[in-house]
Amino acid sequence: MKDGDPASDWGHLTFQVLECVKDVLERGNMGSTCLIKPARLVNRHWHRWATDAVTALTLSKEPFMARVVGKFTRLQCLTFARGFRGIGEHAVASLAIFDHLVDLDYRCLDVNDKVLPHLGALTALTRLRLCGYFAVTDEALLALRQLTGLKQLGLMNFYQITDNGLSHVGQLSGLKHLTISDAWGITGTGLAHLTKLSSMTWVHFSNCNVTDDGLRNVGKLTAIHHLALPGCTRFSDRGLEHLLSLRSLTHLDLTDCEHFTDDGLQHVAKLAALKRVVLIRCRQITEVGEAHMRGLAAECVWEAEDRSQRPLAAPMKRGWWWRRVKRSRRRR
Repeated sequence: MKDGDPASDWGHLTFQVLECVKDVLERGNMGSTCLIKPARLVNRHWHRWATDAVTALTLSKEPFMARVVGKFTRLQCLTFARGFRGIGEHAVASLAIFDHLVDLDYRCLDVNDKVLPHLGALTALTRLRLCGYFAVTDEALLALRQLTGLKQLGLMNFYQITDNGLSHVGQLSGLKHLTISDAWGITGTGLAHLTKLSSMTWVHFSNCNVTDDGLRNVGKLTAIHHLALPGCTRFSDRGLEHLLSLRSLTHLDLTDCEHFTDDGLQHVAKLAALKRVVLIRCRQITEVGEAHMRGLAAECVWEAEDRSQRPLAAPMKRGWWWRRVKRSRRRR
């Protein structure tokens, strides 16, 4: 029976009817998984519809990768579970078959310079999250230039990239959200590459060495409404003064930023659009600084003792990798 023919029984409902049922479940917050999973077991007709209906998957084990490629060709969102390792660059290259893939979360343990060029072939991506650890360098980020439709980019634990690597990120003209963490080589000059990204509204740099000069460049991204700098300890009061040009800024996170003082908060207090300011463990702030902030209508978070107000950047646990970090810093 063809898809357009009238259904003779429930086992051969048209794809249009099944899609309507799926849409109703999704609108009712029930999710479509409760339909799609059993549907693949009913018969060949239902199996074919359910396979095409799968648009999002989370993979937790390597053997599942071989089953996905070539089967769920209409995937739009693919997530690899944290700690996933061992699929290899050839398996990553096979992701190119997913023409509709727009969201990829690949925060795996085996991301390296050989993997990123294959990710550059996924030109339909609008959202990409990666973990780089010690295996990704500035040169590998060149592949990101091909992702011209990218709107959101997350580069977590990219210990080896420097200011030079941001020159490639700066070519993504449509980028709106940028998150970079634990990239100690990022200071001030690299942020100059981002100043032409006029659509940028969300910037999150955590545990990076952003300096006063770096914040001068951030101040040129006038469309920003969310700026988070947790664990960035290299900028001072002068750097906060550069943020006065961010008239649309509504959220500012300065958790664990220890080098600015009460004078710096005088500049922050002039940002009239602010709705929330996080100042957890800012060691040099006194009652004078708190007084500066009282005239601001924004909610100020000073302490993280309440569990509902935990810092956005939790202190990192120092494991086996900390020894590598110290060796890397000594070489510099």
